[in-house]
Amino acid sequence: MNPLVTSLERLVSPDGAASYILTCEGESWIVDPGAKHPPHIEALLARCAGRRIRGIFLTHAAAGESAGTLRRMIESETGCAPSLWAREPLQVYGAAPPPAVLLPGDFLLTDDFEGDIEVAAHVIHLPGVSADGMGLLTARGEMLTGRAFNTSGPTLLTAAGGDPHLLGQTLAALAAICRDGGISGIYPRTGEILDDPLTVLESLECAQSNLTERIAAVARLRGRGVLTFARIIASLQNEGLLREGQEEPATEDLRVIIDHLPR
Repeated sequence: MNPLVTSLERLVSPDGAASYILTCEGESWIVDPGAKHPPHIEALLARCAGRRIRGIFLTHAAAGESAGTLRRMIESETGCAPSLWAREPLQVYGAAPPPAVLLPGDFLLTDDFEGDIEVAAHVIHLPGVSADGMGLLTARGEMLTGRAFNTSGPTLLTAAGGDPHLLGQTLAALAAICRDGGISGIYPRTGEILDDPLTVLESLECAQSNLTERIAAVARLRGRGVLTFARIIASLQNEGLLREGQEEPATEDLRVIIDHLPR
């Protein structure tokens, strides 16, 4: 695989969420256009001026509120509507399932193709981060994750539909890619770019393991009749699964943890 990507641009919208423009061989893909902020949409189009816009890629459905508007504007200007991809196409009007890779030019990858291809980015599914999460791994190793990983809270459940067990598998897979030199940085929609991805991912793996233990502990406590959040938190602290000072964020996380317990 040759490092074809010539640029990755990051544009932050008025609501603080970032969109990305991936450019390769004079062609661009817009990632997560975000909410309907006309100045932000116009800025995305201005950055792509003179290039062929190949597609609009959504790391999750909530990142594509303006995708339909942006697509129509591109069609009006160029006469050709770009592809729109989402992991759950039924949640986004006009969307289709994503391809396995983003390719420059008009090359079509078929099942019987053999040989090397020049890939702009690989589509990486991110189960557990959110119900419909996926990302892009560029040829240069930039990992666009969409949802930000929670690197400071007592748990990692930050998105509706996140699954703690699947998230553990996702973190392990990303860490393995990182150890092989495949990820140079993690680029979320919100929060800072993580330029030391392996350290972050290993820390998250450790936190995720602790979270799995905490979910099991909460299940045991509820089975013994410990039902209030205050008593659950006190018990978790006694078992060494929750540090003091984390009571307030842990109360919010418990609501999510309980949703993942068997009914």
